[in-house]
Amino acid sequence: MGHAPGRLVVGSSYNTDPNSSRRVGHIISDAIYSNLTGGGGYF
Repeated sequence: MGHAPGRLVVGSSYNTDPNSSRRVGHIISDAIYSNLTGGGGYF
């Protein structure tokens, strides 16, 4: 898709507590996936 290695894909920050880290991981994965594919989140 033309994305260079090391390129900033999503410029967001997320704050969480240890009990929510898994959920935030899924939110971050969805943001990256959506940005790279143009589709909705998958995770």
